[in-house]
Amino acid sequence: MNRYTLSFISLPLLLSSALSAKDLNIGQYFTIQDNETPGCGVGIVQSDKLIEQLYVGQSNIRYQVPIDNKTVFDIGSVSKHMTAYIIMALESEGQLSQKQTLADFYKDGPDWFNNVTLFHLIHHQSGIPDYLNDTESALYLMKRLKTNDKELNTALWGGIVDKSYLFSEIVGFSKQLKSPTFTPGTSISYSNTGYVLLADIIEKVTNNKFEDEIASRIFIPLKMSNTQASTKDNFLINWKASSYYVDKYGNYAHSHTMLPSQGDGGIQSTVPDMAKWMEHLIKPKYADEAREKLLALSKGEYPAFTAYWGAVEFKMGGSKYVNGLIAKNLYGGEFYSHSGYSLDGMVTEFWFSPEREVGYIQMCNYKYLRMPPLNSIVQQYGKGN
Repeated sequence: MNRYTLSFISLPLLLSSALSAKDLNIGQYFTIQDNETPGCGVGIVQSDKLIEQLYVGQSNIRYQVPIDNKTVFDIGSVSKHMTAYIIMALESEGQLSQKQTLADFYKDGPDWFNNVTLFHLIHHQSGIPDYLNDTESALYLMKRLKTNDKELNTALWGGIVDKSYLFSEIVGFSKQLKSPTFTPGTSISYSNTGYVLLADIIEKVTNNKFEDEIASRIFIPLKMSNTQASTKDNFLINWKASSYYVDKYGNYAHSHTMLPSQGDGGIQSTVPDMAKWMEHLIKPKYADEAREKLLALSKGEYPAFTAYWGAVEFKMGGSKYVNGLIAKNLYGGEFYSHSGYSLDGMVTEFWFSPEREVGYIQMCNYKYLRMPPLNSIVQQYGKGN
């Protein structure tokens, strides 16, 4: 059995990465992946370069397609800070303000829309229930789906629901609420709904599709040629990994979703492409005011947020939720992180520090949560060591 494989672009990179990985012993965190299991792609960024890559397991078990540097994963909620970035860019251009409310964009909304700002949506302080994890919200959307023969038939036959339909139903769900679950700005409750609303607002302001707007502002400038926001028309793309879960018999079964998530998730990418974005966040490749507004832990007041996912440092308290990222001062610098759980079962880990000039990417096509310790990576690769 092939326990794990390293995939690199050149022989010198292969040799240097194998030695470094041995020093850090990255492989010990991925010993269960082989040619009969799903797997992961791992990348370590130092300053403005992707210096380590490790690939384990199968992109498709049945057809024995190994995971490598071309494999495309769904990064789930790691997408959120990209949505926030577009809001920052539009604000820098004077096209909107985080102080604007839902009422500015939905004139037919309820009175309480006047109390929910874009800042509240970005920081999960709106009080609008999560359409994915709140039972009443999910039931509402399922009932609505049953009334639409076209979309229902699409879903029943294994197809992807139209994005514009999903957006309209989530907006409609928000409008029919008598009130938010708490006074906006007074508490925090993680809500994917807020980020779908942000994506819809981005489309209203720019008169452009969200998938085109994020491509023009992030993917194209950074030459992330294997990255896209998923839609009904492009949900299945070349080199996309199959997603898996463990069934009741202990076997790996194929997982699937009918929802084309946008704003709250739905970005499909590779380890090398996500590294290009991380490199820009660590050491910008061009003047970027939106980036400065995004990475703002020390520049404003943000809600406390203790993660229940990702690196242990973010689970111990003392973190803030800052523009789609969980942020904390650690090891001599600001660290930003987020995990992503896609609707079809993929899991991504993403953290970086501009001051320490180091970052880590882990993308798996099933629910695999083990990862190398953050402090070990910082000690070996961080600036100042």
